[in-house]
Amino acid sequence: MLNAANAVAVAQAPFAQINASSTSGVPGQSIYLDGSDSTASVDNTIQSYQWSTNPATSNQLTNNNQSSTTLVVPSFRSIDVILTITDTSGRTSTATTHISSAFAATSSG
Repeated sequence: MLNAANAVAVAQAPFAQINASSTSGVPGQSIYLDGSDSTASVDNTIQSYQWSTNPATSNQLTNNNQSSTTLVVPSFRSIDVILTITDTSGRTSTATTHISSAFAATSSG
């Protein structure tokens, strides 16, 4: 028999979800990230959203404590964007999405 108590706990946990307008971009491009499909644990609401990046950057995210944010793709590297939600019971959930950064193609000739 499966562990029923564990199954109930998982079903009642909050769930963070990131929907990205794109998973790749050129340096300086803005990518919209939406966490509004995230859900709180049963009988609770989402109390806070916190967006961050790995590696950590400054000024790459706008509205980093809202349900959605915009990432400005950094130069010369790809980046992970992390969303952590906390619900009114203090439970947390984290989601991560990878954003690839590529150089803009240039033509010569």
